[in-house]
Amino acid sequence: MVMTRQILIVSLFISISMIACTHKQDKSLSNKEYIAHIQQVKDGEFNEEAQQQARKIKETLNSLDEFELYFSFSFGLSDGSSGSQPEAAEAFTLPSADATRADFYDPGRRLYFTEHKRLPEPAFEFNMGYKDEGFQSLSIKDFKYNIQKIYLKNQAVAAKDIRLRSVDSLEVTVRYSYPTAFDTVTITRSQPEVLYKNTGLKVHRFDDQKLVIDLPIDISSNILAYHGITADGTIIASNGHSSFPLTIIKPALVKELMTLQEAFQAADKARIQQVMEESKNNLLPGLSLLESLEKEVMTYEESEENLETEVETLKQLIKDYAAVLETGKQRYEITFPYGVKAVHLYIASAFDSLQRTLTVQNALPERPEFEVFKDDANDLYGIVDKSGSITIPAKYKDLHSVADHFFIERQKGDFYTHHLDVEQKTLKQVPGKVTFYQDLGNGLYSFHDENRKLGVLDKNFEVVLPFQYENATYCAGLLVMSYNHRGRIYQKIFTRPGKEIEIPGIIKNSSCADSYLILKNREGKSAILNKQGKLILPFNYYIDGHNDAVAKHLASYTSSKNESALKGLVNTETGKIVVPEEKGFYHIYPFSEGLAAAIFSKNQGDKMGFINEMGETVIPPQFLYANNFYKELACVLAADEQVYLITPTGKVVKSFPGIVQNEEHFKKRNYGYKKETEDGLVYYEINERYYNDQGEPLNKELTREN
Repeated sequence: MVMTRQILIVSLFISISMIACTHKQDKSLSNKEYIAHIQQVKDGEFNEEAQQQARKIKETLNSLDEFELYFSFSFGLSDGSSGSQPEAAEAFTLPSADATRADFYDPGRRLYFTEHKRLPEPAFEFNMGYKDEGFQSLSIKDFKYNIQKIYLKNQAVAAKDIRLRSVDSLEVTVRYSYPTAFDTVTITRSQPEVLYKNTGLKVHRFDDQKLVIDLPIDISSNILAYHGITADGTIIASNGHSSFPLTIIKPALVKELMTLQEAFQAADKARIQQVMEESKNNLLPGLSLLESLEKEVMTYEESEENLETEVETLKQLIKDYAAVLETGKQRYEITFPYGVKAVHLYIASAFDSLQRTLTVQNALPERPEFEVFKDDANDLYGIVDKSGSITIPAKYKDLHSVADHFFIERQKGDFYTHHLDVEQKTLKQVPGKVTFYQDLGNGLYSFHDENRKLGVLDKNFEVVLPFQYENATYCAGLLVMSYNHRGRIYQKIFTRPGKEIEIPGIIKNSSCADSYLILKNREGKSAILNKQGKLILPFNYYIDGHNDAVAKHLASYTSSKNESALKGLVNTETGKIVVPEEKGFYHIYPFSEGLAAAIFSKNQGDKMGFINEMGETVIPPQFLYANNFYKELACVLAADEQVYLITPTGKVVKSFPGIVQNEEHFKKRNYGYKKETEDGLVYYEINERYYNDQGEPLNKELTREN
């Protein structure tokens, strides 16, 4: 499966012949003020001014003719046909109303909310619960929410009294409308426009495998699905789609400006006054905004392409020029893996609704120490601490939190990083146009410069490593820096102060193992570098950085690429061999409580036993599967296909039912696999039943299993 991503930022047809002939007072005069102004100007003087205004309106509107502002993310499942015959799709049908109601009213369903700190009142964003807590077939983006009560410290409070504090829970009435009937609209290649319920649907493009069509917002919100119809009548699914709103200049404003332009052309004061008095828009300030919008878009289009900032730039344009812009229609781009002669759009035509009241919990009860808040009255941003006290007043037009004490401000397409000085309660700009990337730890931070190259700064924002790298990590007290050499990525190692450590050969990649680094060269061989920067094991062995770091001070190794080769143990602090590979094991699992499960050899049928950190056998190989020890107990699957809990000496303290085979599945995690929930609950699944770490039965709900 291939996923393609496309970003469409600006579609703008502009005449560059526009002349910026701005009257000194245009930007500040409202309709009422301009009417008063022209009444004081003599007719002879006004005629020249009127002609200038008429030209300016005409040139501005001409330059912004067919203006569209939009962005989209386009996703596809393949990049072309994969066979001679298209695979038929199932005919479109609506979900069962009974199934919809059952899902909606299921008492186990949960919603959570994310609180956005704002003044005078917070804003809430809703999301689904974890796994089977969430609605299984319903999309919560289609829910309508009505907040009945807000709870702060278990007390109901009014929204205006929250004052940037963290809310505990909400009582919310949820309403869901679902379709009970739909219309099928057929679009063929010969149609430039399709009529649906007396509304024209404009077709921009319909070639062999792609349809581009604009839909009114009220119709687009009812689109359920779409299919393609091949020449032989086969119904096929699309393999790529995108849908995005088109932001346009307000048609009402354009119409009024055109009327005003005619009045200026005629130098008709009475008509100008009539147009302005009847208008709901301040026309000349609106015209000035359109001039400014055109200049910003032209500047943007002439700038270097930067995918990371394009969407943010577009959003800011829409925000800054909201007074003259509006969402017009929704554009759909639909592609198919084969040629189609027609497309079916399925549009909901009738609805039913459901309603219930839920108690919704805060998804982030533990707030960060500092976060951004918005003052809605002034459309500005500041910083608030976790208690709700304002640390930095709202005075920034655009501010985002990126890490503890780091915030990014956007100014006309440029990004600046600020660091919060908690004691001084000030934001200090990090020198240069750099953007924060990552807190590496130990007072080191990585940043990107304007060329997207990465460098490392210390806590005083002094340069430790220059901006010439692709990535950085900090492990075992060392800086691992990735760099690009002729299109290939390699690595260099530096000390904390920024001194390069000389390593023989070229490092292709590395793995962090707490107190040491496992380095790999271009030949695939590995070495071990300790936290003092000393190469304690040369590039003579093969070590898998993900699987062979079996303990804090032990790694398994082999000198052969042969899959059946035995693995020895090496001390990662000294580089000394603990277990020679000729006396090693086929596989060694991570150590826990001083013991590790190991497969001794392929000749023993992959049987597993346990060894200590000296490589000595503690429990001989006899198990089909074994977990590591936890609280001095390990869950194992014995050769008789019984599951047991054993002690470090191999003594059985509890037995469980054996493996069950049925028609639906075979051996579904029935061997006693040890698992852990996000909140640290360790449990075992045995024969589709659940047990705690002592082997006692456990309620499935506590495991949050599907």
